[in-house]
Amino acid sequence: MSYRADYDGDFAGDWFGGPSPLAPMPATNFEGGLGESTRGIVLSGVCTLLSRLLRANGGYLTAIEPLSLQVDGRGSDEDLAIVYDILKGRQPAICVAIGDGTGFFAPGDIASRWAYTLEVHVFFVARSLRSHLAAHTGDATSKADKTADPGLLAMLQHARQLLAGQRPGVNKGGAKELRPVDERQLLADQLEEVWKQSYSVVVDETLRPKRDLTQRATKINARHRLSSQSLGDPPIVTTVTELDDEDA
Repeated sequence: MSYRADYDGDFAGDWFGGPSPLAPMPATNFEGGLGESTRGIVLSGVCTLLSRLLRANGGYLTAIEPLSLQVDGRGSDEDLAIVYDILKGRQPAICVAIGDGTGFFAPGDIASRWAYTLEVHVFFVARSLRSHLAAHTGDATSKADKTADPGLLAMLQHARQLLAGQRPGVNKGGAKELRPVDERQLLADQLEEVWKQSYSVVVDETLRPKRDLTQRATKINARHRLSSQSLGDPPIVTTVTELDDEDA
């Protein structure tokens, strides 16, 4: 005995619909319920990890400033101008910038998940009237007072201790562990010195495959009739199929 299932267009929740091309994109509308961009999460996360070095927290730094402007990461004159502008003479201090994103790849479903590597640049600025050696390694004052400038070499090592292997933003935004890449001097004279550490961090971004759909089916009401019956005849059985997100 053969039979057929007639749906008669009765899809609860309407049909899938289509994208809404004129719908506005809210400023805080990010996948996964994030309230800010992935770059923003990494930037603020790195600053938070370094915050133990601030004088306000018992450390010796006068400031830790995130850079909103893009830097090239090579320590160019443009990079230094940006750092000096935001610090406005404060020292010892640190500036944090997020650089290029590279190596995009899909570790899973290409439609729903992407991973890539972000560059993180940490600039150290110190100005000292002490000897060059004292400015690097500290002196009796810094050894007696933990809020005094301990010297650039100590600053660099403290930053590595706080950043290497840590996840900026805790587990928000899919950020993995920070990995040190390089460390080098950018500027040095009798009064001032600037160094830069670079790190890399792999981040994941998850995208909903059906993010452009404005409607979706939630269940299907089917009426099963014998093949010899017409659509006007009562069905021999009615079924309701609930659809989950993957089915829809």
